[in-house]
Amino acid sequence: MGARAVALDRRDDAGGHAARTGVRDSGAVALFLGSSAVTLCAGHSIGLHRLLIHRSLSAPRWMERVLVLLGTLVGMAGPLGMVRLHDMRDWAQRQAACHDLHAHRAHPLRDARWWVLLALRRLGLVWGLRQPGDLTPRAGLRRVSCQP
Repeated sequence: MGARAVALDRRDDAGGHAARTGVRDSGAVALFLGSSAVTLCAGHSIGLHRLLIHRSLSAPRWMERVLVLLGTLVGMAGPLGMVRLHDMRDWAQRQAACHDLHAHRAHPLRDARWWVLLALRRLGLVWGLRQPGDLTPRAGLRRVSCQP
């Protein structure tokens, strides 16, 4: 058996394993699970949400920066964008006619569809998308700060 035949045998075995399990490399799966846990739990939940938005805990400056950086790896928005989104959602939830997206009354797949349509609209790929309700603040409302 030549070198080419051995290489084909190895490739067929790896392909057969991938076809049976759907996973080519268990190390890649472990890396995905580990990095997802770190970015979602430590970065987004603790760094961006609890630390930056609510200021409900304190940490050394270097740790704050590391946690916020990990939170931005989630890909939702940067630090200022997350504060803006959170403030907008909080403001909308205090309104009598709060949109289902902000009130969490709709099914998560409906929310996902809404976010995809908004993203496509921003890219100029969807036109005429009506936003239900007016989500602009009325004159005279005071600005709510997220700082303690």
